[in-house]
Parts: sequence; C-alpha cells; structure tokens
Amino acid sequence: MARPKSKSHVGEKHNRLTILEQHSEKKAVYFTVKCDCGTIKKVRKDAIIGPRAETKSCGCVLKAHDWNRGRDARSPMWSRAKYRAKQKGLDFNITKEDIVIPDTCPC
Repeated sequence: MARPKSKSHVGEKHNRLTILEQHSEKKAVYFTVKCDCGTIKKVRKDAIIGPRAETKSCGCVLKAHDWNRGRDARSPMWSRAKYRAKQKGLDFNITKEDIVIPDTCPC
C-alpha cells in the first residue's frame, strides 16, 4: 500500500525559519527553509515540526549569543587555580577579589 502524501507546509513559518520547498528523499521529508537572517538551508521535517522539533534557526542565533555575558573574567582563573591547588594538596585561601586584571598588558 502506498504511503499517503504529507500535507504541504510551504509558506509556513516556524520560529525564524520560513518553509520554501518540501521534498522527499528516501523515507524522510525535507524542507528548504529560509532563516530570518537570509540563510537558505535544507532541514528534515521532524527537526522543525513535531514533538521533538528543536531547530529554531539556521544557527545564527547561537553564533550571535554572548555566552560570557554577566560573567566575571576572574572566575575561570580563580577556579583553575583552586583546582590546581587541590590537585597538589596545597591550601587555597585566595578570593576572586585578590585577582587583579590590568587594563593594558604590562609586557
């Protein structure tokens, strides 16, 4: 028995992606989509429609996200120093406020 044709989703917008074309390859349905940033990409239907749909954009949102926003630049240095002290069995009594980062390189 032939598989019923799936409903056309051309023209629909899901998050930042607008569906331009719909086509089948082997057993999967694929969409050619255009992101709000202008990038055109090919994605599987289940990546943007359905209960497991996680694709929201072409990837531009992740690239533009500032992952270090709100972080103190001293935190990673302090954490690594604390870890090394623990590994070597040394006492560690430095606070983040003890770390000074100069505005310009002293070299």
